[in-house]
Amino acid sequence: MKLTENPLNLIIPLISIIILIANCSNPAGKSYLPLLLGSNSQEFQDTSLSNDTSISTSIGKIQGTAIIEIPFGTTVESLRAAIQIAPHAIFEIVDADGTTPAATLSRNCLVAVTAENGTEALYTLYILPDPAILAEWIGFDPASPDYTIINARNVDGYDGNTGALQFDGDPDTLDYVIIPDSDALTLGSSGTVEVLFRADTIFPFAGIVHKGEKKDFSDESWGLQLYYYQNSQSRLLFLITGNDGNWIGVHGSFDIVPGQWYHVIGTWDETSLRLYVNGVLDGSVANTTGRVRDTDGGLIIGAQLSEIYNGSYGNLGWSGVIDRVIIRSDSVSDEQVMSSYRGL
Repeated sequence: MKLTENPLNLIIPLISIIILIANCSNPAGKSYLPLLLGSNSQEFQDTSLSNDTSISTSIGKIQGTAIIEIPFGTTVESLRAAIQIAPHAIFEIVDADGTTPAATLSRNCLVAVTAENGTEALYTLYILPDPAILAEWIGFDPASPDYTIINARNVDGYDGNTGALQFDGDPDTLDYVIIPDSDALTLGSSGTVEVLFRADTIFPFAGIVHKGEKKDFSDESWGLQLYYYQNSQSRLLFLITGNDGNWIGVHGSFDIVPGQWYHVIGTWDETSLRLYVNGVLDGSVANTTGRVRDTDGGLIIGAQLSEIYNGSYGNLGWSGVIDRVIIRSDSVSDEQVMSSYRGL
């Protein structure tokens, strides 16, 4: 005959297991009882883990959810070493997508903090300007006192930038931006010109950025433009003019295609001129002219001249959109060029 098992023989061991689990904790002090009874039980919900996502830093200053006044040139490694967070929290310096660890520090980087209980926070970075940057126009404001916009109009530019300028290239209408001459813009023994642009139509010899505005080119110092080269009107030319009035330049190796965006950097020092397109070195030549000549010519954007060269070419104007122009007083490295391109 089969004996019926007493229910108390099952209940008593179960109660013992519950009591045992209730008295056990993980190394962080978290009870495992809610796992047995159900994580939604408010009576047993663990609230002992910190939600603290605050940070402090010895580089820059904390202002709300931002780190401001970060010195230019600060590296990812040095900023990481300067940041302190709450106990048991973690952080990473990431690119603008919020997840990819940053290789170099830029204004697009973020500090992502995760508290002990999983609460997350993002801190934006404000890096002090590079002292070598003489001018930085990311978009153009018709009301700016720094330059005058002639006929060009504001349009959407790269990645939705609403301050870009559209130039029509029509020789009958002079479209350009002019910035008054200054000693800093001569760029003497070294300099860098960075431009983000799109061509709509190819006009021969169209200027993109040009230091000098007279049609006899007597005040030309340096420039980035289109030029006739290797049987093509669509090649880039980056040039500098020496004190003897002669220019030397580095030509692009391929045709500019209408409708495509290009990030172009021309840079020089006492030894060479180099032309970069979309982060990659496209050409270089030796600097055989020495220093760039100092003239009183203004800086022209969207053309070569502020006056008509002739009836066929107008003021050698650009047809397309120019989104930004950055002028530096130094020569930049391959790594700096790639960093600028990746930071677009």
